[in-house]
Amino acid sequence: MIYDHIEHWCKNDGEYHDGHMWIFCSVKKFQERFPDLNERTIRRCLHKLEEVGLIKSGNYNKIPYDRTKWYTALNVHMEADKMSASKRTKCPHHVDKMSASQPDKMSASQPDKMSAPITTIPIIPNNTTQQYRGSSRFTPPTVEEVRAYCKERGNNIDAEHFVNYYESIGWMRGKNKIKDWKACVITWEKKDKEAKTASKTVRQEGNEFDQLLREEGYNS
Repeated sequence: MIYDHIEHWCKNDGEYHDGHMWIFCSVKKFQERFPDLNERTIRRCLHKLEEVGLIKSGNYNKIPYDRTKWYTALNVHMEADKMSASKRTKCPHHVDKMSASQPDKMSASQPDKMSAPITTIPIIPNNTTQQYRGSSRFTPPTVEEVRAYCKERGNNIDAEHFVNYYESIGWMRGKNKIKDWKACVITWEKKDKEAKTASKTVRQEGNEFDQLLREEGYNS
């Protein structure tokens, strides 16, 4: 923690001396910033850091009898710190000013490109939103659509009766919502053919029974 503190303040608020960025900090100040550590522990940590070569101490006090130590972090590249220190000295607020001739060199289209980006979200109409959500969403057909499809298939289904029936049951097939009304038309078509076939069979059987009665003499 102490090393990170020294490294951070050397980068952000240090003073340049002898090729390094330094911070002025007494043991008492360290203890104020690290209240959980006593002075003895802080002195031992600083001595250990300096012994292993992570920090270096010095004295750059203007008053000769001031013995408060200065510290620098040795494994930090200081060239960037020199530049930042120079910028802080020459321009405290780090303001980059455009030269007077630069605006004249800009093309007519460049100011438009430098404008703030558009952050508003376009409003999508409901029908378009529904289309993007998926084309599988069911839309009940009209009588004309059913009639045209039945004509295309050549069946005799009553389109108006078909639409009225499914509208009355909420366009449901059993417990499930209908997804394809054309499939329902095909089902009706098959059932209509089956009904006609069954009716024809009944009529044939009835005719054969009547003929049998006549042959047996039961027909009046």
